[in-house]
Amino acid sequence: MSLAPEKIESVARTIPDPPLTVITEEITAEAADGIGYLIVHIPASPVAPHMVDNKYYGRGDKTKYRLGDAEVVSLHARRRSAEADTLTLLRTEMDNDPLRGVCDQSHLFLVARPAAARRDVCLPITGAPDWQTRLLTLVEKAKSSEDAPLTFVRICWWGRCAARW
Repeated sequence: MSLAPEKIESVARTIPDPPLTVITEEITAEAADGIGYLIVHIPASPVAPHMVDNKYYGRGDKTKYRLGDAEVVSLHARRRSAEADTLTLLRTEMDNDPLRGVCDQSHLFLVARPAAARRDVCLPITGAPDWQTRLLTLVEKAKSSEDAPLTFVRICWWGRCAARW
């Protein structure tokens, strides 16, 4: 198991186009040296879809599946749209610069938007024995608070959290 994480990372970086990011975690078995488990997490990719052997694949909950041409075109269009949205946000920040025209100093503008949430982001809420009560309480607090984004309420209510909060 000593080189398994490196091999998996190498495959993820060289075979798919564009390359994949992987996160590995080794769990050593107590019974024998060099034996254990390797957890491989492949986070959702902001540059999906990925091509392998001239075919594009999508990810289901438990399986992968081959994407049709229309799905590939749609995913590429969605990515271009997200990039355009980010550029618009950046231009807005630049246009709203309070020091615009005041000095000749350089400015650095950054806009950050999460591409994907961790899979376990809602686990502290949904993994507890009283998860339904905790979730209802959280939703009620979010509904009554102006500070809580509505997206969080809508997405977490269904037990799946996304990166928009």
